[in-house]
Amino acid sequence: MPAAVPPLRRAASPGLVATRREGVRIHYRLAGDDVAQFFALLRKVADRHQAAVPAARDAYLGLVLAEAARLLPEA
Repeated sequence: MPAAVPPLRRAASPGLVATRREGVRIHYRLAGDDVAQFFALLRKVADRHQAAVPAARDAYLGLVLAEAARLLPEA
């Protein structure tokens, strides 16, 4: 997921995401519930005001989620 790294680094600087280093890997997560709510609201606003956003989001996140699912152990 190298294409996601620069935006995540930019989001880490103002405290929107937290990082954890594990060897050569860096794990990113949202910094808190308030950040998750902010992104959820931003997503709703974008969906309402830009018709192309849902398709672009789903195309991008579909790739990210598929990669994440591939890396997670099966339950």
